[in-house]
Order: sequence, then C-alpha cells, then structure tokens
Amino acid sequence: MSVPTLPERLPVLASRQLMEILSPGCYPVLSRYLEYRRQKEGSELWREGDGGNYLALILSGRLEQLKETEFPGRPFVLGLFSAGSMVGEDSFLDDQPRQGTVRVLEETELLILSRESFERLDREQPALANQLLKWFLNLLSARLRSTQGRLAMIF
Repeated sequence: MSVPTLPERLPVLASRQLMEILSPGCYPVLSRYLEYRRQKEGSELWREGDGGNYLALILSGRLEQLKETEFPGRPFVLGLFSAGSMVGEDSFLDDQPRQGTVRVLEETELLILSRESFERLDREQPALANQLLKWFLNLLSARLRSTQGRLAMIF
C-alpha cells in the first residue's frame, strides 16, 4: 500500500494549525514523523474497542465520535470534530481501547501520528515531543471541563 502524496497546500494547512502549539519553525521537523491520510465520507477511522496506536490531527473535513449504548443501533454522539481538532489522543496516551467509533462525515484530510513515530520523536527531538504532550494535556483538560459543564447542566 503506497502512502498518498502530500498535497502542495498541506505544509501551509498543517503549519497554520500547529503554529498555536509549536515553537516557530518546528513544523518542518515534526512533519518527518507524521503520515498524511485522506478518508472518504462514510468511512471510519476506528471502531469502539480497537487499539489506540495513533492519533489524528484534522486538516480539513468533519468527523463524529459515537459511543455504543444499551440500545443497539442507537449510538450516542460524543463529539463532532473539524479542521484544527485532534482525535484519538486519549487512547494514544494511555494505550487503552478506543472509547468510541470515529466516523467520517465528509471527505477529510488528516495528519497521523503513530505511537511508534512519537516514541522516535521523543528520542530524537525531546523538546518538540514535550510541546506536543503539553498540547495533548491541555486538550484533554479542556474536554474534561466541557464534559463536566455539560453533566452539570443535566443534573
């Protein structure tokens, strides 16, 4: 299976989205550890219960994360994600099974960071790996706060 060719606009898209979290000029270094992927509408990135050996940064398109419920065929929407968002960081970090199924709502372009690539990044560029980890933690913290707020509104 061949790796898709990176579109010419990819470095600009990715650099713009990653500038918020990285020191200036870090994207060219980080790009050596990332894989580009295009997903078709209706496809799935992963299913609930799959292993979590990668995370994805959304460059374009939209995804939804679904959680199975006790009512077969009636999943709960955990989240909607678009350009600039990241998905899969929880399972990526704790090596636990995926919490939900991620489905592609419209054709989506992604940058994939595998756990293996991150470990190589950590060995070769520890300061950059540390910046990414801080971003992951800030993102998880923001999502936890949002979830707590939504739960407080229900109860």
